[in-house]
Amino acid sequence: MGKISTGIASTLCALALAQGTFGCGESDVVLDRIVGGEDAVKHSIPWQAALTSRGSNFVFCGGTVIDETHIMTAAHCTESNRNLDVLIGEHDVTVAQGETRHRVARIIDHPSYGTNGIDYDYSILELDCSDKINLTDKARAACLPSGTDASRYESAATYNVSGWGTLASGGSQPEVLNVVQVPPVSDTVCKQQYGTSSITPRMMCAGKPGTGGVDSCQGDSGGPLTWFDSQSGTWKLVGVVSWGVGCGGPNHSGVYAEVETVLDWVKENSGSNCGGSNPTAAPTNPPTEAPTGPTQTTPTTEGPNPTTEGPNPTTDGPNPTTESPDACQGSWIGDGECDDINNTEECQWDGGDCCGDNVVTDHCSACECLDPDFGNGTTTEGPGSCRPEWIGDGECDDINNTEECQWDGGDCCGDDVATDYCTICECLDPDFEETCEDNWSERRCRRVARRGRCDRGNLDQGRGPIANCRKTCEHC
Repeated sequence: MGKISTGIASTLCALALAQGTFGCGESDVVLDRIVGGEDAVKHSIPWQAALTSRGSNFVFCGGTVIDETHIMTAAHCTESNRNLDVLIGEHDVTVAQGETRHRVARIIDHPSYGTNGIDYDYSILELDCSDKINLTDKARAACLPSGTDASRYESAATYNVSGWGTLASGGSQPEVLNVVQVPPVSDTVCKQQYGTSSITPRMMCAGKPGTGGVDSCQGDSGGPLTWFDSQSGTWKLVGVVSWGVGCGGPNHSGVYAEVETVLDWVKENSGSNCGGSNPTAAPTNPPTEAPTGPTQTTPTTEGPNPTTEGPNPTTDGPNPTTESPDACQGSWIGDGECDDINNTEECQWDGGDCCGDNVVTDHCSACECLDPDFGNGTTTEGPGSCRPEWIGDGECDDINNTEECQWDGGDCCGDDVATDYCTICECLDPDFEETCEDNWSERRCRRVARRGRCDRGNLDQGRGPIANCRKTCEHC
């Protein structure tokens, strides 16, 4: 990890005292240090957002705060999961440190995404004004490029890329936000690496051709590629982590969706309308010194292929570009949380989410059961009806765990059943045949059985014969 000089440390103290006066692209902590990267200084990248499924803490993609109600991410991150939360001010995903969770109200994919592979890989996540980001606390917005910045950032020495993505091929994701500096790669070189037709005018590349060692990786998708503009003294969002072949390899650079090429679309679909302070403008008196970048290290292995990141395409969820504040939020109906906006007959009384015992009221104000038919068995949706979008989604749902609902697509049966959204959580499918195999060799398991050691170990932790000799020891 790089050292912070005494002079810069003094500046940081002064900045910390003035917290709340920052505009876009300003950080009150100097960046210190993804493949080839290292832990970021806590809250040093205040525009970094983390994408999770509704109610989950698992970060599957990144994003960038661009104003108090909008986050830029990659369209391939939102394809199959339209029920999203964003974590702002997150650093260590295992510890609560004052980060805030915000519910995504609308997802605005670029209208040209999906017409030509992964081209136009942009998506803007919109929050309701009642759930806006506090940009005077741990969060800041990154500045957008001016529209004429390309010639300068394309000749820059390095960019910063950050996220909670894997650090090596087949590796696990870090607990703490990572950041690394990556040099720009010209379009000419990038097209030589991938083929001319693969790199479109909406794409830019960064990495170390011939050397490798620094890159974004699986799980970093949607996150920021930022450039320090020395003229304005601010960090600007120039790219969105998109795709590539491998991670940190010498023959393939990382590919990013270039923000300046769709700047008009971004501006048309962002900008706060909530009133009050929204400190996203560049500062009048920019700092005179650019933050020190991360110290680079060389990874031992390349990471996985980011082209396989993100969920598969789907038609789930409402059309975010045509929704209005008074329209139904289709993805919230029957999600287990009461939403006032959906608590109407037109919106199926929020799928019953505002009625019954233990109503979840985190996202409503009135939170009343308004369905006149609740309790008499005539509701059009609710207990006893299938939720087809939940069938086979990898989560056990009691409401779908019936023959009519295909036994929830098998989600309640087998090993490692996800029980976050069920109460009974039982495998009720009479035709389910549990796969029972030995993980250890047949010879080893027979020896364990002969010696009477079948009950040793811990099944939940996958240790010992009880977990690894299930067939031989008849633990199925």
